[in-house]
Amino acid sequence: MNIILWELKSMRKSMLIWSFVFIIFLVMMFSEFSAYYDNPEMGEILDLIPEGFLEAFGMAGANLTTINGFLSVMVLYVHLMVGVYGILLGSNIIGKEERDKTAEFLMIKPVTREKIIITKIVSAIISSLLMIFVIGMTLFAALQPYHPTMDNYRFIGIILGGNLFVMWIYLFAGLLIASVLKRFKKIGGISIAAVLITYLLSVIATLSDSVEFLKYVSPFSYFEGHQLYQDMGYEPGALLFTSLVILIASTGIFLVYPRRDLRL
Repeated sequence: MNIILWELKSMRKSMLIWSFVFIIFLVMMFSEFSAYYDNPEMGEILDLIPEGFLEAFGMAGANLTTINGFLSVMVLYVHLMVGVYGILLGSNIIGKEERDKTAEFLMIKPVTREKIIITKIVSAIISSLLMIFVIGMTLFAALQPYHPTMDNYRFIGIILGGNLFVMWIYLFAGLLIASVLKRFKKIGGISIAAVLITYLLSVIATLSDSVEFLKYVSPFSYFEGHQLYQDMGYEPGALLFTSLVILIASTGIFLVYPRRDLRL
């Protein structure tokens, strides 16, 4: 418990910064929504945009003049942000011991490497849940001027669940990357590159049927806003993909981290 509290305390500055970033982003998005809300003319303008462009940016078939329609488009960009947050959270919670020269603090503790990584994972999960709470509260507050219904709140709950799954996928990917790489200075760049590449794969997959298979390797494709809105839930394949990524990454982490050399 002491290690978990120590980990959470060491993350509080980055959590506050990211909370501020998410709040500002969501407030800006909903300030834009004010121009679309109950405005049929904006819908007519969107009809003039090429279908391929709309699909690439998650806007195909969305009615941006309604709350749920706008939320279904906004999902993609929130996924991208939580993906970056998740992978940096996972990679930093491993790499920071070398970066901040605090590895010795953990080594003098009478605990095994396996217990250390478990406490780090628990701390990261707690941090991710707190960030989802911040996003949820911001969405709730930002929606109030538009008189949301229970259907809107239900969709927000589904979006937040999707955000959490995406965040956890990249969180465990970040933990694995940091466990494998020996040079902590490269961890951040490689982690962000991994998020951007998988995002680009999800975009490319919408451009042509010949490359549609690329969507199966991108977490963004499994939690698309349009699909979440249509089904008001998650596809079994999305939950299976999330579980497999977390299971495979966790296995790799527990195999590699106990053998990882820490630079004091």
